[in-house]
Amino acid sequence: MKASRGFNVVMIAWAGLLAYSTMASGPFAEQISESEIRSLRMGAGIPDDERDMSIDQLISLLGRDGYHWADYAVLLRCRLADDRTRTEIYDKLADLAIPVGDTDEDQQRMARTSAVTVLGLQREHRDQAIAALQRVIGQTHSLLARDGCYRSLGALGGPEAIEILKQAILAGPPKGAMPGGIQYELHWNLYMYLGSCGPDATPVLFEIARKMGMEDSDLLWAALPEAGDGTVVAFLLEKARAATSEWSRNEALRAACTKARGAPPETRQRIADMLIKGANSEDVTVRQTTAWGLGVVGNATHIALLDRMAAEDPYSSVGSGIKGGQRYEKQIYPVREAAAKSIEQIRARFAKEQTPSTP
Repeated sequence: MKASRGFNVVMIAWAGLLAYSTMASGPFAEQISESEIRSLRMGAGIPDDERDMSIDQLISLLGRDGYHWADYAVLLRCRLADDRTRTEIYDKLADLAIPVGDTDEDQQRMARTSAVTVLGLQREHRDQAIAALQRVIGQTHSLLARDGCYRSLGALGGPEAIEILKQAILAGPPKGAMPGGIQYELHWNLYMYLGSCGPDATPVLFEIARKMGMEDSDLLWAALPEAGDGTVVAFLLEKARAATSEWSRNEALRAACTKARGAPPETRQRIADMLIKGANSEDVTVRQTTAWGLGVVGNATHIALLDRMAAEDPYSSVGSGIKGGQRYEKQIYPVREAAAKSIEQIRARFAKEQTPSTP
């Protein structure tokens, strides 16, 4: 359980760091004003005495309880540095990310996680960051440290990161890895990291799938990037049409919904038409996919069906919670709740479409 603590913490903090790195991004230090620096420091909770710290002191605080601002401070230092200094910072982060000795305490793992996360947010200087991450991958046998590096490569994207992740996937799990074990689980993560490189990774994922006979794998479907040029959704719809089981069809449609944001109306309609067929399925999972998916791709013509599902779907389970210090139980209707939420989403989308845009 301890081994996953750093990973869980960084996944929670990732969105905040990504937003901050976007605000603090840019190729030249002279393009950022003192007022912008003050705003960035204040927004991240960086204390005034940070200015007097060396980069070594800052990096030594990464992953420590009570010093969450150190991640942001290092990001800002990377933003303000010249190329030579930035390369030195990346080398120091890589040094920190490489486990030393046999001890692996929580704080060490969290420090390594912070280091590779910061490197993964350096898209403005992708080549330098990738070089640092490759050094860590080449010098550590720690599965979690390598996994963090691969995750950061997925965040960086670009041709080089795509190629590194492709080769790691084709190499397969480590020799002797047992199916279902952590080595297998971390290897499957590589598909998701490759998909996070964006639409440029789509043909590579298809190439890997063909080589490894995985074109019908829901793992591949989940990893594929969002809509892009429409190739992904078309592929998933074809898989749904050709599915020989209701489960496979449902998985393909669920994946198509997640990739369809921003897709043209005709593509969304094609997905919706296939989803509707699952509204009366005996499988609650299929009905729930229909109720949820119509909220993603549906329109006003689907509200009547969703109204019926929200009022009549029979499936329920017993849930529990705590209120006023007392535990209570209640009936939960997952399909009804998904349908009601989808109605709200469709109506909100319709209202937005009817609102004239201001010039």
